[in-house]
Parts: sequence; structure tokens; C-alpha cells
Amino acid sequence: MPSEAQWEYACRAGSVTPFEPGIAQTYAGLSITPDEVNYEGATPYGKAVAGENREKTIAVKQSGFHPNKWGLWQMHGNVDEWCADVWHDSHEGAVQDGRSSQLTREDGVPIRVIRGGSRDDDACFIRSAYRGGLPADYHNYDNGFRCARRS
Repeated sequence: MPSEAQWEYACRAGSVTPFEPGIAQTYAGLSITPDEVNYEGATPYGKAVAGENREKTIAVKQSGFHPNKWGLWQMHGNVDEWCADVWHDSHEGAVQDGRSSQLTREDGVPIRVIRGGSRDDDACFIRSAYRGGLPADYHNYDNGFRCARRS
């Protein structure tokens, strides 16, 4: 799995907007529509209007959707993606070279970082910068992972 920093770098594909503009074409990355990615649809972000709620995950290369400018599909929405990092409330003290953070939490609870948002999340939770955390043994139909090659 990628580190949290690697995941965000890949998701943004060089952009600084809330959503990668190659995917979020309607609003040039400043907002996103359910026609561009799979998310809950009723609660848009920014200037976007509400749209379809598919109520299910979809095939990665779903017709009508686009990859980001680096060729990565479904970085926003569809399923929450696990990252290798242990959850911390902030990036204070994080490693600076993109490796995953494996520092032990004070309370000992094994929480892992998730990124990307899922098919039943509001649009604000599928932004490039949004991060969440779940117990490492948690699983359901809205969680997945992306393989990352290490060079």
C-alpha cells in the first residue's frame, strides 16, 4: 500500500485544487460532480449541484469517468483506500521523505489512514486533502486499497 504522502501525491497529479482537474473537469478541480466520480451525490462541494447517488461501488474504468492526468482511475470516491500509515491527528513530526508513519499511538489503538472517500460519502470527504482513520481490522464494501510499486 502507498504511504499517505504517496497517495495524496498520486491523487493530485501535480494539482493544488481540492480535486484533480483532469477528473473534475466541470469546475476545473475546484468542485466535482457525480457525473465525474462516484460519491453520494446529494451533498455537493463548492458550486456543484446535487446529482445521482448510485448507491453502489462501480467498476474502476466506468464509462464516462476519466483518469487523472497521470492515468490513475477513481482516486476520488468509489471506495476509501487504505494507506500504510498509522493514524495521527496531525502531520506534526511526520517523516519528510514520503515513507509511511509507523509511530505507535499513545493509546495503542491500531488505526490506519484512509484516503479518497467512498461511494456513500459527501463530496467534501473525497477531496485530495481529506484524510480519515479506521481500525486496521475494519472491512466493508466501501474500503479497498491501491497497490503501489516501490522502486
